[in-house]
Amino acid sequence: MTVADASAALPRPRTTGPATESGRGLAIVAALSDDWGIAPSDPGTTGKKVWFTLVLHGMP
Repeated sequence: MTVADASAALPRPRTTGPATESGRGLAIVAALSDDWGIAPSDPGTTGKKVWFTLVLHGMP
């Protein structure tokens, strides 16, 4: 799965407190995925892509 946006700012993991309302996205992706990373945007567009992979266990 890949998610893209137009921001040039790279995502970074953050330390959050129990009352913090944002900043948990990459922690959730890292905890639930088998791998993740950042890729450049498509040619002619701005921003970046964040991708992740999930291994399906028990699938024939």
